[in-house]
Amino acid sequence: LFLGGGRTRKCYLFPNRPDLCIKIFNDFTTLSQKRNDFREMIYLHNVLLRKHFNDYMSEPVGIVITNLGLGYVFEVIRDYGGPISKSLSAILEDRVLMKKNFNKVVSAIKAFKKVCWDNALVTRNTNPDNLLLQEKSSQDTKLVLIDDWGSNSFIPIEYSSKILARKKLQRYWDKLAAFIERYESEDALKIASIWRYKSCRK
Repeated sequence: LFLGGGRTRKCYLFPNRPDLCIKIFNDFTTLSQKRNDFREMIYLHNVLLRKHFNDYMSEPVGIVITNLGLGYVFEVIRDYGGPISKSLSAILEDRVLMKKNFNKVVSAIKAFKKVCWDNALVTRNTNPDNLLLQEKSSQDTKLVLIDDWGSNSFIPIEYSSKILARKKLQRYWDKLAAFIERYESEDALKIASIWRYKSCRK
């Protein structure tokens, strides 16, 4: 059932529910990291209550007790054919796959940025592993952020200030661009420049 793991959590498929996954804290996860993840859950629930952005985020479903401890239940992001959607990092690592999907990736990034910018959604993501390119149909491709929504701030005033939220967004997008530039291919550099580009118009 193991899907993958990050710095603070491991992710497993929910038994007998291929549409859901469970994120469980690693043994060495600190209290402050757990607090940030809890804040992310609260932020996601508040955003989804306010408006629906299901196309751009892995929807939180609830909390469950497992044999490995407390787990957060999320929607699994899959393509229309059934397989789990590929991460942006997986696409960047495969230059043939990147070349094949370049236009889809560019369009998906621009749409994702516009939604975040227009609605002052707050993310702290700087890792392309957490961005999945979901093919909802042969003509409809979306970029979905599966981790790191919300703010690490003790008092997240950016939640009530579009100006501050957008400043944070651009700062994290610049960091993400720097990360993507490490792939060094021509397509990767073009993708990085789109993340850095200040205009969020489609």
